[in-house]
Amino acid sequence: MIEITKYAELKEYITAFSKKQINFLTILSRGGLGKTSLVEDILAEESPLFLNGHLTPLAFFKILKSENDIDNSFILVVDDIDGILHNDTNVAILKAVCDTKDKKTVKYTSTTRLLSESDKEFQTRCKTILLTNKLNVGDDDLAALVTRANVVNFNPPDIEILSFLKTFAKDKEIIKYIETYAKISKKLNLRVYARALELKNSNLNWKQEVLNSMEVNPTYAEFDELKSKYKTEKERITNFSLGRASYFRIKKILNSKM
Repeated sequence: MIEITKYAELKEYITAFSKKQINFLTILSRGGLGKTSLVEDILAEESPLFLNGHLTPLAFFKILKSENDIDNSFILVVDDIDGILHNDTNVAILKAVCDTKDKKTVKYTSTTRLLSESDKEFQTRCKTILLTNKLNVGDDDLAALVTRANVVNFNPPDIEILSFLKTFAKDKEIIKYIETYAKISKKLNLRVYARALELKNSNLNWKQEVLNSMEVNPTYAEFDELKSKYKTEKERITNFSLGRASYFRIKKILNSKM
């Protein structure tokens, strides 16, 4: 497994995949970090086949074969591994699609009258990218897939996520508020900004949503509120719930450079 922490690094792997230099790439990260959007943007010119949700084996096979009939070097993006791996036949199909050979044979082995014998098999040179929030390596089916893949574990710190947010987020007030706590949080994701923006536009308490999502200790938020409410340090210390020593400790942490 390859460990990366920068969006620039993630883009490099997706770009290499877009050039079909990688047969099977798996990107693992927690939800809300934008991996799907990056894949969509970087692979846009390749017109990849995106699959997510639950599919029956027959539907899965027919979709793949239909795409392969158009271009046998197509790119497959699976954006929901649980929706595929719930069925053994789906797993067998995906294993064949992700085989390490350049030219792979994919077969539909179950009995059905909806496919002629000639339509139950195809050969492909497709490349596959799998996007997932977790990898249960104890699952034998998943383990068999993982052995075929280059696995990238994308685990950026909140400061890196904030830097990426700044490249497209337009509401500076929300970004500044998130920035205040990014150095002490490990829970930031891109959806925090999106939810906060919705609440702010609805004149609702968006700041509390940011604090809750980032799991910020209430005393840090209290310190920030005291800064806005009182003009002097003495007033802030007097009204701080934890006392002078804790006040200056939190001040040092929040005022430190990221």
